[in-house]
Amino acid sequence: SSYDNDKMINSNEKESSIKIGGNAIINLDDLQETDSNFISQEELSAYAVSLAPKKSFSQFEKQKRLNQLLKRNNTCLNALEMENLALDILKEIPDDLAAYHSLIKVSILKGDFNILKLLLRAGNFAQLDNERYNYLSLYKIKYFFEKLSVEVFDQSFFRRGNIQKIALLNCKDKSVPLNLAENSLKLYYPKEFLEKLTKKPRLIDFKDFMELNSTEFQNRIFKEINRVVKNGNPHRTSRISMTNKEVTETIPYGIIKINFEKVQTFKGNGKVSFLLRKEGGFWLTYSSDMDNQIVMNLQAGRYYLKVSGILRKTFTLISGTNLNINLE
Repeated sequence: SSYDNDKMINSNEKESSIKIGGNAIINLDDLQETDSNFISQEELSAYAVSLAPKKSFSQFEKQKRLNQLLKRNNTCLNALEMENLALDILKEIPDDLAAYHSLIKVSILKGDFNILKLLLRAGNFAQLDNERYNYLSLYKIKYFFEKLSVEVFDQSFFRRGNIQKIALLNCKDKSVPLNLAENSLKLYYPKEFLEKLTKKPRLIDFKDFMELNSTEFQNRIFKEINRVVKNGNPHRTSRISMTNKEVTETIPYGIIKINFEKVQTFKGNGKVSFLLRKEGGFWLTYSSDMDNQIVMNLQAGRYYLKVSGILRKTFTLISGTNLNINLE
């Protein structure tokens, strides 16, 4: 049946991976390119400039164009246009799954791994508009998201002794190391933040978080989570995106490790849902990794921890320290 065909991920086809400058892409089934000719950065830049929009397009036209580019499956050649289209679409349609998929492919291409986890998590709250997009089945898109989420960002995958099998290859099929900053692995996004930014137009400008070092990314995202959760006001249409040269005020943080193994609660796929509230703030929902544990960077302060609606712990996290909590 066509459903069964959709469920088949063909891993036997030759994969051709691509690279710009010193950055590589993850070599996944989804990133098979239809055009295996490698192009130089100069050629890419020249091509990208020729695609600069000459007039204003409607959201429908932007989605239609993005669908065409995704069907071509040549991220290298179309990276700049895909990124600009996806960013424009998400400003007005913040739950467009294809736009998140596009930004993920481009961020992998550029080696911009700090924003990758944010895009993956937000994409989990997005929808695929079947009237606008037919470049790939929903199943295959979700498979792509899940594979990246588990094998790149779920720390239990490594704590259980697994080896990451996702390959990074450059244009010449040479292996390139996947260098993820510790901060990228230890940043977790509360459900309330992700739900808001995928429901309200212009609530977040993803351009603010692109091509940053891990320290600047963390400071900006902590500040953004605080802003969105507190008031959730959308950006003005006239607002100009931050550049990657700007430096945000440092937000003090520590590292907290929580072990939920002995807690009697529902553990879907090994994950435990729990709530944290910083003193003076709101209850925010997080989820552990798949081994009932979580190791996360958290803003310094006094916190309350709930599991299954029951207050289980109060604690103070001091900036620059590590705190271990084993719940009974």
